[in-house]
Amino acid sequence: TALLASLAQQRARGADATAATMRILIKGGVWKNTEDEILKAAVMKYGKNQWSRISSLLVRKSAKQCKARWHEWLDPSIKKTEWSREEEEKLLHLAKLMPTQWRTIAPIVGRTAAQCLEHYERLLDQATRKDKTDEYSAADDPRRLRPGEIDPNPESKPARPDPIDMDEDEKEMLSEARARLANTRGKKAKRKAREKQLEESRRLAALQKRRELKAAGIELPQRSRKVRGVDYNTEIPFQKAVPAGFFDTTGEDAAAEAAAGLEDGAFRAKLKSKLDAPNRDAAEAKARKADAEKLKRRREENLPEAVALINNLNDPAAIRKRGRLMLPPPQVTDRELEGIVKASTTAFVDDEGSNATRALMSTYEQTPSQSSMRTPRAATAADTVLEEAAAQAQMLAADTPLKGGESVAVSSLGQFGGITPRVQSQQTPNPIAIAATPGATPSRGGATPAHATPQSSVGGRSGFTPARSEMGSTPSRDALGINELDGADLSGLPPAVARRLQKQRRDAIASQLQGLPAPANEYKIVMPELPDGEEEEAEEPREEDAQDTASRERAEAEAALAADLAKRSSALQRGLPRPLIVNREMAAPTRVVGDGAAAAADQMLREEMVRMLEADASAYPVQGAPEPQKRRKPLKPLPEELVDAARSMLEAEVAALKANGPEPSPEDVEAAMDAAAAEIAYVPSLQRYARLSTVGKVERLQIPQQELQLIKNFMARDAKKAGKLEKKVGLLLGGYKKRASSLSAQIVSQHAELEEKRIELACFEALAQREAVAAPQRLADLNAILYQQTARESALQSKYAELLRTRDALVAQVRARASS
Repeated sequence: TALLASLAQQRARGADATAATMRILIKGGVWKNTEDEILKAAVMKYGKNQWSRISSLLVRKSAKQCKARWHEWLDPSIKKTEWSREEEEKLLHLAKLMPTQWRTIAPIVGRTAAQCLEHYERLLDQATRKDKTDEYSAADDPRRLRPGEIDPNPESKPARPDPIDMDEDEKEMLSEARARLANTRGKKAKRKAREKQLEESRRLAALQKRRELKAAGIELPQRSRKVRGVDYNTEIPFQKAVPAGFFDTTGEDAAAEAAAGLEDGAFRAKLKSKLDAPNRDAAEAKARKADAEKLKRRREENLPEAVALINNLNDPAAIRKRGRLMLPPPQVTDRELEGIVKASTTAFVDDEGSNATRALMSTYEQTPSQSSMRTPRAATAADTVLEEAAAQAQMLAADTPLKGGESVAVSSLGQFGGITPRVQSQQTPNPIAIAATPGATPSRGGATPAHATPQSSVGGRSGFTPARSEMGSTPSRDALGINELDGADLSGLPPAVARRLQKQRRDAIASQLQGLPAPANEYKIVMPELPDGEEEEAEEPREEDAQDTASRERAEAEAALAADLAKRSSALQRGLPRPLIVNREMAAPTRVVGDGAAAAADQMLREEMVRMLEADASAYPVQGAPEPQKRRKPLKPLPEELVDAARSMLEAEVAALKANGPEPSPEDVEAAMDAAAAEIAYVPSLQRYARLSTVGKVERLQIPQQELQLIKNFMARDAKKAGKLEKKVGLLLGGYKKRASSLSAQIVSQHAELEEKRIELACFEALAQREAVAAPQRLADLNAILYQQTARESALQSKYAELLRTRDALVAQVRARASS
């Protein structure tokens, strides 16, 4: 038993150690963009059934979460557009019929269950908000997540952008997913593709064989496999037979069979030419089947293209088509329109009567404002969506009937006869039917509402139609005073009629005031007596400007900061350096040679100094100081009288010291401070600062050793930091260095080329100078040679001409002698 107990203890200790060192990873949380892309690619490769294999690509997500993410957000068939009015009405009606059954409601509405639940709660909040004038804002939603809260359903929310610096786990997950998804040429993938191709070829061969046998008149019985449960390939689940109607259709069925040529049900052979004849319906069905097979093959072989095709089909821009314009039937016939035209034309005919009659009577021939009359609008309908949402919110907030008492009546709109809402047809108002209706007002949409005929007490008459109201009633044309105007605008009436109506109103008001009963009580108003000076000083409070408020608050903050700074110690006020750790041994009692009162005063001074240092370190910690184990209580502020008395005593002591001798120079003070600082050093063995005169030789040797070790540690730390910085700078500036070296080589080559061109330029400049001097001389020599050559050529030409003349003369003489 003791051995088993010891083994159990060792195993428990090992389990505790393993649990303490092992990192616990809880799957779930917000989806990131990288995880969404990996999930899409995995679904394209593995399909929508192997969620365990898909989740193996995502380190932080499980198979259930991957499936929920696909079906709640990433599926291309999910509709993410704005909710239409028909969808909202359908959602409210189905929520009333099937409360909390969102998985059943979602496919009927065409949305996901999460979308239906979220929009339903939003409609309830919008219907039950107190202020109906303000629009619903998602920022005021009480279900919105606050900072620090965890989303219970992150699968139905948009993905979070990827961070710039990804974790090592995410980088490893991304590289592994990329390698696994890109492996489409492996042995297993090739074997699967080969098996699928062989299976498809076998299926096509068997199908072709059955078709050929069926065309030849041989039908093979299909061997059905035994399927446990319902065979969805051969049976129709939940099929209900069509109930018999009110009329007998036996004759029609027989006529249909006779028309089809199958009244006896026997097999009739047909020629192959008739079977192969083009049939439009068969060709269309064949093309539709071919498209379905292509889509299926595309899903199996190229799933990304199929998903893109489904996305294009689900695009709202592609789905929405311009339908036919469905107008309601006209309420005014052609014959009624002809009657209206004839009535308007006869209104222009002058009525018979004398000049006196026309002078006294007003003009009633033409209807006023006939050309500016607008088409009466239809009556506005109530917002059924908000009313239905408010009714359902009232129903949800109602108490259980088990408590007893009166139950709250829930209004039922009755806009639904089934799943889809009832469509109300809009009709164009008929002005003729409106005019024929007793008590109708054309501008009210066909019927006089309750507020169109207000009660009036002027003249003791009631129930008249007002002449002009804010709602745009029928204009009044009452020059004879047949109708009385109550509270109407008299600007459109003739001046005489307006004055008469105003006088009637004043008389009616005066008669009503005279009929009031005598007062039973008397009331007096007494003004309060204000004190002297308050009448002039009493002014309305002026609203302070925002800039003045900010300036006042800034001045108050600065004054409070100055007052707080004045209460601090002198070291904090002057910004003097403070120790990181307060040494409590400074308050330890020391042996002071001399008077005991001086020793007690010195001890009190040390204790007060340590107390002030600890209070300052607790209230205003130094940057880099360790966190104190416990907070010190702040010192009680001293009265100003004591502080002033202490300051005056110090000033008197300083003045007495100055009077005893000359004031030391700054060099002497600095030398004394250096000597005092050199006398104090940190002793490693004692682990505190001490005077060198109070320690031994061994402790004195430890001091420089400790300083040397500290310097080495600092050097090693700085060297390590410098190495990292050098490596980082080298990595950061490597390209710049390479570019700089190439640019320096180019600069050297360009400089050499520049020097060479500069030398050539100097040579050509010297040559140009020499040519400028020698060119005129050469030109003169050449001109002289040219002149000589020209003169010689002229002489030779003259000689040649003379010789030609001599030759001609000799030839003439020879010819003359020969002829003689």
